[in-house]
Amino acid sequence: MSTQLVTCSVFLLLLMAGVALSQPADGHRTSRTVQPKAKVLLTVNNYGGYSHPGRRIQVLDGGAFEERLYTDVLGSHTNRAGRAVLNLEIGTLRLVFQDGREELLNRVRYGGIDYWVQAGETNRITRPQEDALRQRSLRSKR
Repeated sequence: MSTQLVTCSVFLLLLMAGVALSQPADGHRTSRTVQPKAKVLLTVNNYGGYSHPGRRIQVLDGGAFEERLYTDVLGSHTNRAGRAVLNLEIGTLRLVFQDGREELLNRVRYGGIDYWVQAGETNRITRPQEDALRQRSLRSKR
């Protein structure tokens, strides 16, 4: 046998073995479809870490949200998700977490920034002496 024939035979055997190994055990082929990445409609963030716990929420098209709670310690984050109802006309964001808990955030514009706060903080956020509240509150840029 020539060296070229042996090389071709070995190549074909390896090729057939690779095809056989790539088949599922039941012999059926499955196709994978890549889900398109959801479009982010709104991101609110309090830019925390060192001075206060961080929180970032991304509201996605289709009515979902993703939340990340974090600190300045590496690996100290928690991811949560759920359903969101965003109404930019009246400035509300309702979050429904997977455990059934709900949170309603209201948009308050102050100093060129949109703050997203709970009902009890809507008046406080605009007071000049409430710098600490504004620092730890969720916000988005216009």
